[in-house]
Amino acid sequence: MPSRSAVTCGSLLSLLALSTSFGVTAATDAQRLTTYVDPLIGTEGPTPGSAIAGGNAFPGAALPWGMAKPGIDTSYLGLAPGLAVDVNSGYSPLGNLTAVSMMHVHGTGGAPTYGIISQMPIYGSLDAVNLADNTTYWQNRSLAAERAQVGRFSTSLLNGVNISMSASSHSAVVRYDFPSCDQERHILVDLTHVLPANSSFAYTQKFTGGALKLGRDSYEGHATYSGGWAQASAHKVYFCSNMTSVSGQAKGETFSWQYDPFHPPSTKPVLRPFQSVQAGAGSGMGIGALFTHPPTQAAQCSIESRIGISYISSQRACQHIRDELPESKTIDDVVAEAETAWHDRVLNRVRVVDDGNPISSNATLKRMLYTALYQMALLPTDKTNEQPNWKSSDLEPAYDDFYTLWDLYSHTMPLYHLIFTGEFSRILRSMIAIWKFEGFMPTGRSAQTNGRVQGGTHADFILADAFLKSTGKGPGKLAAEGRNEVYGVDWQQAFKAADKDASVLPERNADPVAFDGATKEGRGALDEYNDYGFITRNHTRSVSRTIEYAFNDFGIYALASGLKKAAKVLDRYRKQASRWTLIWNPDASTELAGVGSFRGFPCPRNADGSWNTTNYDPKSCGGCGWGDDLYEAKVWETAFGSAPHDTAKLIELMGGDDAFLKRLEASFLPGFGTSVGVNNDAGTSLWNAGNEPSFTAPFLYNLVPGNAWRTVNETRHIVDRYYSDTRNGYPGNVDAGALNSWLLWNLVGLSPLAPLPIYFISAPRFPTLEMDLFAGTNSSTTLRITANKLDTQSNFYPQSVTLNGRPVKRGWLWHHELAQGGDLVFEMGPEPAQWDKDGERVPSLSTGDFD
Repeated sequence: MPSRSAVTCGSLLSLLALSTSFGVTAATDAQRLTTYVDPLIGTEGPTPGSAIAGGNAFPGAALPWGMAKPGIDTSYLGLAPGLAVDVNSGYSPLGNLTAVSMMHVHGTGGAPTYGIISQMPIYGSLDAVNLADNTTYWQNRSLAAERAQVGRFSTSLLNGVNISMSASSHSAVVRYDFPSCDQERHILVDLTHVLPANSSFAYTQKFTGGALKLGRDSYEGHATYSGGWAQASAHKVYFCSNMTSVSGQAKGETFSWQYDPFHPPSTKPVLRPFQSVQAGAGSGMGIGALFTHPPTQAAQCSIESRIGISYISSQRACQHIRDELPESKTIDDVVAEAETAWHDRVLNRVRVVDDGNPISSNATLKRMLYTALYQMALLPTDKTNEQPNWKSSDLEPAYDDFYTLWDLYSHTMPLYHLIFTGEFSRILRSMIAIWKFEGFMPTGRSAQTNGRVQGGTHADFILADAFLKSTGKGPGKLAAEGRNEVYGVDWQQAFKAADKDASVLPERNADPVAFDGATKEGRGALDEYNDYGFITRNHTRSVSRTIEYAFNDFGIYALASGLKKAAKVLDRYRKQASRWTLIWNPDASTELAGVGSFRGFPCPRNADGSWNTTNYDPKSCGGCGWGDDLYEAKVWETAFGSAPHDTAKLIELMGGDDAFLKRLEASFLPGFGTSVGVNNDAGTSLWNAGNEPSFTAPFLYNLVPGNAWRTVNETRHIVDRYYSDTRNGYPGNVDAGALNSWLLWNLVGLSPLAPLPIYFISAPRFPTLEMDLFAGTNSSTTLRITANKLDTQSNFYPQSVTLNGRPVKRGWLWHHELAQGGDLVFEMGPEPAQWDKDGERVPSLSTGDFD
């Protein structure tokens, strides 16, 4: 089992040196990249045994983007208060196991979603068991015996029951091995089982109705749930299960009780021999079933269950089992198919080449690389042909569990564009289809429901970024020769969907933590934004939403320009792209002891144009939540991410190159930071390793020619301090792949500046990497990244960079340059070098580069 200790810069170097001696050959890599994946990385926080401030990673079984994600559900109830936390992925290091369920998310914050369609093995007498109260039958596990690998998860309960599971796209196989056959063996089916939101009851999921029909060692039916982080309306999930056991047929019984999502009944429900039961909407009843195998003298005491799920019908759920998990397939066969799928569709897109450098065979770095790739492809969920609310002959892809685009727009989706291009194209089409059939594109989405919107409408941003890179049809310097690697997207429809985000005020949903609501979809406070050019404190998140709406508007401007929309449309969005400057207070200042004073920050503003500085501090976020000025980011952090499309203006407002660099350096000094929430905090600097608004800042040294070496310094330090291959391997919630992708960019030596088709250059962490770009498209090619003379102790500074033999003199690359593939070569040395000092600056809106 991986170590639980945090890894510091020094200890990571020690791990690297140690693991090099246990490296594997390149030939083995090609066959078994899956061996470098450890799904338990990111399942624990800094406190051993607790998931608090951990990655909330999902370690169960899954296929890439698969709908079925079988895993264990656990509870911290009954454990020490310091360990208690919502278990968003179902898993927690020390929590009692309450069920094995079929649907989960990965790495999320907020309140839990799913943990539905469950089973629970119970061994022995039921005398002390209340089937409607999981605290009477839950079991803890032996962590020493727990295993997670690609395609399989297994755990051992302290009562001797071993559980192993694997998954296909819409179905799973779960095997329960009981310690002996001399006691009763039960499989409990509780339709009310969900992952609860113990810390925020307003967001907990609730069972609202369902039906069960039992057969010979089988059952099928449906259950309806509401609530969860997206505040989802009632949505129905269908299921089907077949069970087999060599020890004979089970006795199936059903039961019901008065259901309360927060308080289990004190009276045990009565088991009845009825083979069907239902709970109508509004009945207030919970329902379940119990399959009991009587004691026997059999030597083998396993029960294997195959479960299918569907949003369409129980018949389709049963068909998924027949199609994906026929009886001829063993659980080992299913695992092998999963390994092949992950290798071919995900892991093999990035390959470490064994060039003789010891780093090439370093197992620690490879585990970090391939686990990050794996975890980045768990969400969103492909629910194509499982969308009950769309009536269309178009058969558009349907993806769910965008958790959320606020987390994914800057680094995850740009990496999808390069290495998961086919999946990315389908995801873009799905965003547009959601607008077409439901009214707005998603920003957050789960349980087939849009919600929640933390800030801007980032589907606009993602579509624009994809359009600029793929087509090359951008304004001014953004125009280039496109390869059209993103396919099947109707860009005219994309513009219409984005234009609606920016033009139509959504219906205001009530929200218990945002007094102005409008957190489901679209742009809340759009009326104020259009009236004043900014949002006031009459609405929540006024500062961060103004900034995000403005850079979303730049994306729409670029999209409109490439599509040759009318001049008045272009003029509107170009002007709106500068609205972030309207909340830049040139007189707002703060002092950092021993460092100096800094002036000019985003600031709340009143409708009359005056500044509202009540309870305002540039080093703080004033609460950081849904009801505050900024969402999960300090003013200081937010300032650096204000304008990816106008970095020249940003530098100007911060006082010019020297003042900008001084402020950027100060961002990483320890001791000046304040909390942005327990699951997002990492370190004590103003910059926050666990927070998406901080993602781009370490690369912004490249904005000032001659300073790319500082980016290398900062990013190496961050990776070495905050990332590792342990259970506590990430600096906070990985947010559906966001932190995974940030790590991957750093290992590769590049970083995107979306929505511009630009990549900052830092330094690779491997001597030679190959990336398959646009695989499966007509534009597919391979990019080989080489770092000559790289070593972990000294030679990690680029001295020069070439792309396909041509010197690169600026600290960034255009997408059309990178998209050609070929050879990106770094000559490494022991000292910082200003190889980029004569380079061109990143183009900006205010300098006329996009006219």
